[in-house]
Amino acid sequence: MATQYILGRHLFSCNVYPGTRAESDGAISWGTAISILPYLEALTFDDIRDTERIVPVTAVQAHYERTVLDSTCQITEILRKGGTAATGTPAVPTTGQILPILLQGFDIIKIVAVRGKQAGVSTTVNCGTYTYIGQIARGSDGHQNSGKNTATISLMPFFDGTNAPFTYAEAATS
Repeated sequence: MATQYILGRHLFSCNVYPGTRAESDGAISWGTAISILPYLEALTFDDIRDTERIVPVTAVQAHYERTVLDSTCQITEILRKGGTAATGTPAVPTTGQILPILLQGFDIIKIVAVRGKQAGVSTTVNCGTYTYIGQIARGSDGHQNSGKNTATISLMPFFDGTNAPFTYAEAATS
């Protein structure tokens, strides 16, 4: 029976791209995509709209205008033993403990997540692609004595003057 809800299994892909900023002109070059989907516990985007109240002295009804588009993104990885070793300088992991390694070597990360598809199923529901370009604002990594261990990165928008840091493009459904 088909579900009417978008479930975790409807997240088709989630790739993380480490970004390096050139000292000369500040241009960002993106590293190779790292699939974090097999280890993803949570991915959250927050759309924040700063507004300003604009009301003439003679009015009794409040009116607000959007002044700034803001956002945050939080990604959480379930940590695993082993995996493919990180390579390069700074180190870029390909599997395993991806977020803790990215925390040590990068400041800017791009996340591209496609939802609405399910591997092996021909129909799609509310298919679309989220893209988030963010500056690492905070990261956490640790251990506990029972259950899973996770690492989390919180991102704030990074605007390069051209590309909006947070976008969602909906695709046609079939």
